[in-house]
Amino acid sequence: MSYQQEAPIQEQPLTSKQAIAEAVDAAYLADGYIKDGERDHVAVADAIYPLVLAAQVRVPQERATKAVTRGSLIATVFPSLPKPTEWPGRPFAEEVDAAIRQKVWDLVKADRAGKVQELLGMRNPGLVLCRTKIGADRVDAVYVTDNLACIKEDFAGPLAETMRKANKRMSLNMAMAGIRLPEHSQTFDRLYRQASRRALNAGLEDTRLMLDAADGDDVDEDDGE
Repeated sequence: MSYQQEAPIQEQPLTSKQAIAEAVDAAYLADGYIKDGERDHVAVADAIYPLVLAAQVRVPQERATKAVTRGSLIATVFPSLPKPTEWPGRPFAEEVDAAIRQKVWDLVKADRAGKVQELLGMRNPGLVLCRTKIGADRVDAVYVTDNLACIKEDFAGPLAETMRKANKRMSLNMAMAGIRLPEHSQTFDRLYRQASRRALNAGLEDTRLMLDAADGDDVDEDDGE
């Protein structure tokens, strides 16, 4: 009786995406940001927090000297990450660097859901995290402030621009539909106006809660906008 020998199972080579993910995991592990086998983004945010808190800006002119750049955040929070001069000979080094840079930058997004913004609200509620660009090269940077001019420009400003673009996208699409189907143009106009009113009313509910919680001593002047 003869037996056919089974071919040994060969491991499939990692795809570039898998290799990059493993290298990112290794970077997190090297600097102590792995918990229960997973990347610990809360620990990374905790490491970022004191760096951002130290970058407190009191007047707009201080942003250029006090805001902490994205590169400085990476170098401090991930000290084991290879520098660009060390990339030669390291597979996917540039891609790994870019992936970690993006993950760190996501943690310091100014949105209320940003991890570091959340920490700031719990630990130093009198400050707001803002992102900006500094220097002649317009380098990404982040800082905290209670200065209204900074908050208007670097916090409220980008949010207002996002809102404007979303509104413009809706109006342009309704106009396109109305041009193609002119017999329904009034309906498309009404849909746009209704959507705008609903969006505004939803936002006003949140700001009413804010005003109710305030102590009533706001001395801001009307911007007239």
